Amino acid sequence: MAEEWGTANVLRPGAVPAGWRHRRTAVRVGIHRGYEFLDVDDLATHQVLTRELAPGLASLGYAELDTGVVRGPDRRVTRLLAQWAYEQENEDGYGTFAGIGIARG
Repeated sequence: MAEEWGTANVLRPGAVPAGWRHRRTAVRVGIHRGYEFLDVDDLATHQVLTRELAPGLASLGYAELDTGVVRGPDRRVTRLLAQWAYEQENEDGYGTFAGIGIARG
């Protein structure tokens, strides 16, 4: 494939110059200070979400939330978790979380 792309005058994957990308940027997104990511691999997060999402989890057949459930094949769980995170608001009525992720450490 790389040979074909080379003869077709197409850049190889990973070879797009930064300047080319920057000139074509339509939108830049930043995260304001004070917003956090919801760490879905953290034990404390599992405990809070197990309590907060208890009715929804039970309706899906789960007694508690843990890494196996979060990373499992049941996308209904991740949609439930994402909806809960999206609906959380700070005292000013804005969303609490910048996104959902895992801690790197």
